[in-house]
Amino acid sequence: MSAARFYIGLRDQPATRGGAFLCVRRADYSDGMFIGFRVLYINMDVSELFTDESAVSPVIGVILMVAITVILAAVIGSFVLNLGGSLQQSAPQASFDFDYTTNAGADDTVDITHQTGDTIEAARLNVTSSVPLSATASWSNTVGAGDTATYNYTGSGDWDGETVRVVWTSESEENSATLSTSTAPSA
Repeated sequence: MSAARFYIGLRDQPATRGGAFLCVRRADYSDGMFIGFRVLYINMDVSELFTDESAVSPVIGVILMVAITVILAAVIGSFVLNLGGSLQQSAPQASFDFDYTTNAGADDTVDITHQTGDTIEAARLNVTSSVPLSATASWSNTVGAGDTATYNYTGSGDWDGETVRVVWTSESEENSATLSTSTAPSA
């Protein structure tokens, strides 16, 4: 039965060659008896290391193919899991002005006017309050700067610190955001 042991070391400039070499010694054994050494010198010349381009193209090709496969899998996965759809439904940026009117003996009103920001589909907006409200004049198809909607306070009494909000809801109804909040004046 044959066996071998390897001894590795670094040698500087053997007498016959210049540069650094990696020296590998192999000790051969047969039936536990030492047979002899074989010495192999591997050139460790740094300048040759950077100029030797063998096997560079196949390695780069494999790395590029793996990268393309990973990117393609991520894109297809995001569409399959509908991760990309919710990114397009971000809340618009808009500000609204609230003008409260108190009517003695009649319903109080609040006029909500789009001041600045994105134009929004009216169907995506909802006005909520801590008290019951009913729309007397609502927004048309799209709500842009200067558009106003009027809501009646149908509760008993006058405005007294109630909270009124303009809430946007995405088309898929997965996302919603409060665009503006106002507190009614106290009586």
